[in-house]
Amino acid sequence: MPVEFACSEEFVSVLAKVEQSICQARASVMVYDDTSKKWVPIKPGQQGFSRINIYHNTASNTFRVVGVKLQDQQVVINYSIVKGLKYNQATPTFHQWRDARQVYGLNFASKEEATTFSNAMLFALNIMNSQEGGKWGLVLAWCRDPLWFYLCPPTVLAPRVSSPCNCAELVCHGSSEKPTACL
Repeated sequence: MPVEFACSEEFVSVLAKVEQSICQARASVMVYDDTSKKWVPIKPGQQGFSRINIYHNTASNTFRVVGVKLQDQQVVINYSIVKGLKYNQATPTFHQWRDARQVYGLNFASKEEATTFSNAMLFALNIMNSQEGGKWGLVLAWCRDPLWFYLCPPTVLAPRVSSPCNCAELVCHGSSEKPTACL
């Protein structure tokens, strides 16, 4: 049986000031070299896996991809996810996106990690593409298995324990429907 309780404004404001990782996966970070027509490591001579996170800044409701080399802890990518970004799952373990200057690729360690990352990326893109002038409320909690996210305006949040995924999910007071941004 779910236990419901309301968030205090202070609790919401503290959570709004943090940046939270919404996924983590291992992948090699690549860029496409137009000259050689090949995928190459994003930093020359630095092959191998990086820990890739998608971070959500709950204060600004923005997202970024950050990759840190497992071998030496060097940041290899720090990329802001923007509205309209085109994300392509080229193969089950190789995904890519582009901006005006570069085509980026992630060669994941496993299909499962690729799926985890793509679910979070598609969630972030859904949020970014649905923002029109104003900002959505906070994403304060999520389930990772299955990957569910809930958005509500900060003034109507109520966490509850959810039995299907055993995590804190957020629902809007007075609504029996899942928020539209929920995947």
